[in-house]
Amino acid sequence: MDFKPIARQDDYYPFGLTYNSYSRENSTPNKFKFQGQEHIDELELDWISFKWRNAMPDIGRFFNVDPLAVHFYYNSTYAFSENKVTSHVELEGMEALDFRTHMAMNSGNPGAGLVSYAADWLHDKIIGGGVRMGEGAWQYAKNEYDHKQYQKQPSSEQMIPEDVEQVNYGVNKMQSTGKMMQGLSDQAEGYTTLMGVFMGGLEGGAAQGIKGAAKTFNNMIEGILSNPKTRLMILQLNLSKVVIKQLSVN
Repeated sequence: MDFKPIARQDDYYPFGLTYNSYSRENSTPNKFKFQGQEHIDELELDWISFKWRNAMPDIGRFFNVDPLAVHFYYNSTYAFSENKVTSHVELEGMEALDFRTHMAMNSGNPGAGLVSYAADWLHDKIIGGGVRMGEGAWQYAKNEYDHKQYQKQPSSEQMIPEDVEQVNYGVNKMQSTGKMMQGLSDQAEGYTTLMGVFMGGLEGGAAQGIKGAAKTFNNMIEGILSNPKTRLMILQLNLSKVVIKQLSVN
């Protein structure tokens, strides 16, 4: 057996930061490293260049907004691999891809990769949709509780202006409701897809209706949050929270 000397070796932290790197003297530099993506080291940038975004492995985040952010509103717009770095890889700088799928597709077995990807998609829709719906319900209940507690306080003891609290209450209510609707929509999409395999696509109408309602809620939220007056009130609310926290510490 013909053994060739190692020209380069890199070890990686989960988000792509290198350590224990080794390169043989006079070897050809390899710019395609972590997950097969180009490493940008000019001007000491130390970026990982994916198809749609550039990642900063030292902080584990992209510095460009996710082009699919509108479809993953529950996830940070700058998150790398949706923070699933131990089980997923980053797909072109847009969304996470199950690591098993990635390995299968790169080992000459694309069929197994497609099956694994379908299973991961169904898991995210059915199980993940249930989790998102539960989180939305909990946030909705907490928002209602906080609002009622605020109303019970005498006006002389209210640290947050009433108009600011009303905006905060309304925004949180719509966000939590939208999250519940999105989770329900995801579950419906997952279940109707499974049913469609055996019974055809007739069941898809209900899921599309729920998805439309969830999209309407999301559009309403985006419209409210883009209003300058709303942003100013939310800023005032955040400043009030900081003051309250500082007073409680003192």
